[in-house]
Amino acid sequence: MDAEDWSAIGTAAGAIVALGAMTATIWQARMAKTAANAAGQQVELIRQQLEVELAERDHRDAPSFELTVRPADLGECITHKDGSVTFVPLVKNNDVDPARWAQHRMVELRMTAGPTKVLAEVVLDHPYGGNVRILDAGPYQIVKDSTRRFTMIYAHRLRDQRIEVVIHSTESPAGLRTWIWRQEIAL
Repeated sequence: MDAEDWSAIGTAAGAIVALGAMTATIWQARMAKTAANAAGQQVELIRQQLEVELAERDHRDAPSFELTVRPADLGECITHKDGSVTFVPLVKNNDVDPARWAQHRMVELRMTAGPTKVLAEVVLDHPYGGNVRILDAGPYQIVKDSTRRFTMIYAHRLRDQRIEVVIHSTESPAGLRTWIWRQEIAL
């Protein structure tokens, strides 16, 4: 064997080694890609588990409320220029047109469970437009077993109709978690 043969053998051996190195590099790249995909899937699974745990905690810690609806008074609702509303009870033999009669009802809101303190605001969900109003809707601080009162004023002709009371509450003082609580009541 002369020098040219040895050179050809060396070149072939170098090519075989380079091919092996390239194959190993490709294999390592595929393994790295597979590992990265597996890590990404694991991160997504952990994110989903954390999301479920936080939702369960929020549901478990959510405040619950109890509404006590007091008997209604019959009267007239007077709206002032500044938008404020005054309820004037009817007295015997006054000449108020029955079409203007209104009901005035106090509702007591009591927080029965939940975080130490929340900031609560009351909204009414109904299809009656300006014929149903809420006064003293908040927001106000409320703690467990304490009560707040708000007033509903509505057209007398709507008595016995159903509306939904919606309470938006925010954990206080942090304000990181919010909840919505709903209850249907009769006017």
